[in-house]
Amino acid sequence: MTKYLFKFTPVEPYFFGNEKTLAKYPEYDGKKNEQNDAAAKKTDGQSNAPTADTASIQSLYFASSEDTPSQSTILGAIRLMLLLDNGRSLTDFNAYTKAEKDLIGPKSFKPDEHDTEFGCIKSISPLFIIDGNDQAFIPMPRDHVFSDKNENYTPFGEYKAMRCAEGEKLYPTEYDPKTAGWYTFVSTNGGCIKDMISSEVRVGIKRKTQDKGFFKRRFKKLNKDYSFAVICELNCTVDEDGMFRNAGTHPDQAFSDWPVRKTAFLGRARSPFAVEIYQTDMDIEALSQQLLDTKHKATRYPSAECTLVYCLSDAFVLPEKKYENVLFAATETRDHRSLSTGEKNGMLYKRKDLSVMHRLLKAGSVLVFENEKTAACWIKNNTDGRESAKNIGYNSFITVPKKEENKEEE
Repeated sequence: MTKYLFKFTPVEPYFFGNEKTLAKYPEYDGKKNEQNDAAAKKTDGQSNAPTADTASIQSLYFASSEDTPSQSTILGAIRLMLLLDNGRSLTDFNAYTKAEKDLIGPKSFKPDEHDTEFGCIKSISPLFIIDGNDQAFIPMPRDHVFSDKNENYTPFGEYKAMRCAEGEKLYPTEYDPKTAGWYTFVSTNGGCIKDMISSEVRVGIKRKTQDKGFFKRRFKKLNKDYSFAVICELNCTVDEDGMFRNAGTHPDQAFSDWPVRKTAFLGRARSPFAVEIYQTDMDIEALSQQLLDTKHKATRYPSAECTLVYCLSDAFVLPEKKYENVLFAATETRDHRSLSTGEKNGMLYKRKDLSVMHRLLKAGSVLVFENEKTAACWIKNNTDGRESAKNIGYNSFITVPKKEENKEEE
């Protein structure tokens, strides 16, 4: 098993879709969608079956890209690279062979399935950003004290207890709603803040739809010298031509001229990304843990037992348990619908599941709990049965336990 660092560098502005698209939902079928609603409530999905009225509302003239690709998008890109390296053509829509299923796994990723395997892809790390000097940047924790004076990550220094309708909660004394919140990144080495994603609006004309007219799309751009990155553990070898092979059938690694270079097309606009692949021993979770441990040494809570949980990646959580036993939360959400590839009559087809929408906690979200045990229970209750999601980089949490400094002061 070998760990590889995948760098995805956008060649041009990119567009990663979300719920706010330019397309309409299908016509509402009341009986069918009521069944979907019931099924959604049994999982962590939030029902979003459109009604006859909302179907027309979903056709927007303006759509904005997500800042970063999702973990499932990265999984799909890596699976396609492996298939292309092993002889599959982009125009081949025949069902996967046994060898191809052994290579990438037999099924698509679905959040509610815990036993899905992805062949030679054993694990994918949470997404991060990396610069030309291999300095890693992670999503800014949302407990940062936003200020023009703070050039480094500066978490809230003190929390105080308050009574509210839901019982006792905590609030940070340095929180200022007028300055809080922009989506940026922080280096794992010292906490230097970098704003590295910008926007570009493009105008188009709808010609093939009934509601003809102008539309706008806000594309995103990653600043020069930065790349999206993941660390992927593969049971693969690389031959002399830079092609990834199943280690079970090709045990010898012959490639030596690193990095391996490839091209991937990602997102709704099929934007091109230059891909560079290196062997690595980097551990982004360990680097993130070290940063948060260092930055929270002086944080003061009403109780020395209080524990902070940081979402290093987007996280699938249960709606009814999202804020269970949480004393403080600074969170943002991101919507997700499953896009799966199935087989029918010996051919492949793609299908987007419109019946269930998952509302994820976005990477960078921060929650505070009464103690380390409560935090661990919250993570377990929200992620049990989702090993597949964890394996491809979702549900990665960094826990910052009780502080010795607070103990001594008490």
